Amino acid sequence: MIVKGSRVRAKFFKTKPIGTYSIAGMQMKFIGDEVEIIGVVRHIRGDDPVAPKEVRVYIDREEGVELPLVHPQGCLCEKGHAELKLDWIKAILK
Repeated sequence: MIVKGSRVRAKFFKTKPIGTYSIAGMQMKFIGDEVEIIGVVRHIRGDDPVAPKEVRVYIDREEGVELPLVHPQGCLCEKGHAELKLDWIKAILK
């Protein structure tokens, strides 16, 4: 179970900016790399207080890829946090 203060590892695909690669074909295609981030959970937010369909986890990054820092609603922290989807979290670390 993920709670505030948990140390987590997340993995996901980060796409490269359009125009920095070339792939033949008519359909839109993206190139990406699997990246990893490790950090401590500071906030957990859902789209509904009773039965959330989408949950976001906000962490303070310790190592791994750098993500844009954001302030979730109600956050009074001086520095922002990296925003993760719950699906991206692969492990809870000790």
